[in-house]
Amino acid sequence: MPQNFEAKYHLKFIDDIMLFFKDEIYIKVDDCSMLIIYRLQYFPKEKLNAAIELWRDYVKQNSLKIYI
Repeated sequence: MPQNFEAKYHLKFIDDIMLFFKDEIYIKVDDCSMLIIYRLQYFPKEKLNAAIELWRDYVKQNSLKIYI
């Protein structure tokens, strides 16, 4: 099945999970919400790095920190 790595989907994803990051019982490391990416080897490195940068910026704009 083909994978789509467009930025609009990265924004939708991070926006959808922000509610979990804000929950006080969500897993945190050094006061940063943790996001684990499963099967990292299946993502193109350049696109993944761009997505991570976008996610960090988005979370920061919402006054949170993320640990990826």
